[in-house]
Amino acid sequence: MRGVGCAAGAGSGDQEFWLTVMSLRITSVLELPIALRDQAYAACQALLPTPRTATADELRHAQFEEQRNRLVDAMLAQLRYAGLDTLFEREFAFHPTRKWRLDLFTRAPTTPLGIELHGAVSEFNRGRHLRGGPQGGFVRDREKINAAIECGIRVLEYWPEVIADGSALAQIERIVS
Repeated sequence: MRGVGCAAGAGSGDQEFWLTVMSLRITSVLELPIALRDQAYAACQALLPTPRTATADELRHAQFEEQRNRLVDAMLAQLRYAGLDTLFEREFAFHPTRKWRLDLFTRAPTTPLGIELHGAVSEFNRGRHLRGGPQGGFVRDREKINAAIECGIRVLEYWPEVIADGSALAQIERIVS
């Protein structure tokens, strides 16, 4: 059936209904009589996938991304205040084969500089970077930082407290200037 939304090839099981709709030779569901319009709408709704609920891991990942984005935005606001924001780009993919990215990156006058921002590093808020084990975030981050250094990028790592007190910005200004 041509032009009637999701009805074409729907295979809803109600063949008589679809044959009736097809025999009308309409191009829009709005051209259907009201009684058939409601039935067509219900049939199309039945074909839609049921909404999926996010898993706990997906929710944690979304919270992590939101926190990381807030940190990057705060660091960029300080760089903007210092007039350095135009030197930096966000989410820089630095490795030729891995999907690793640095939060901020610049090709500073002396050497390429990457900035990594870490969220939860306090004693009471043990985020993924502080959980142990060989597959922990801390170990994976060290692997990424070592690869960046191997690629010739100087990497600075900061956490919320040093961003808030301005010491991260002061160090970046000293290096970039």
